[in-house]
Amino acid sequence: MPAGGGHAMVRHAVASVPAFARCAVRPHTPPAPTPRAPFTPEGTTVTVTEETAPLSHFERIGGTKSVKAAVDLFYDKVLADPELAGYFTSVDMAGQRRHMVLMLTVVLGGPNEYTGRSLAEAHQPLNIPLEHYVKVGGHLTATLTELDVPADILADVQAVLGQVQDQVVSGGDPAGV
Repeated sequence: MPAGGGHAMVRHAVASVPAFARCAVRPHTPPAPTPRAPFTPEGTTVTVTEETAPLSHFERIGGTKSVKAAVDLFYDKVLADPELAGYFTSVDMAGQRRHMVLMLTVVLGGPNEYTGRSLAEAHQPLNIPLEHYVKVGGHLTATLTELDVPADILADVQAVLGQVQDQVVSGGDPAGV
């Protein structure tokens, strides 16, 4: 979130993003503290305030609609890449996009509703070289940057890419991301 309590906006300037998926992150204004006045033996009043939990990255970027828009743009980039498109020739892309939305939601601190295969189980049979993993990560980074995702969220997503690399890449060389 920008300094000073402003708000971040996720911009969807891609014609293929449906209008309902264009959304802005609303500034979070915590509710006013609820004063409570319990009676004390001395007759004094004590004020108690309730703290609100900070917004997750998932909430900050606009929730499910924004994640879906990002995943759609991401896969448009991946499928347009001649070095990567071959991995998806016999993949149900609607299902693939749903899985990616669920996984990215978890990465961003949203609800964990993913029930699919593990990253290793899904990717190791594909013998993905480090070069292709780095390209996919580049497409994800470019997508999130294009959609004006705040830098701290982008850095956290990139950190997760580094952490899971050995589950996706054949040989798992951790120096590549």
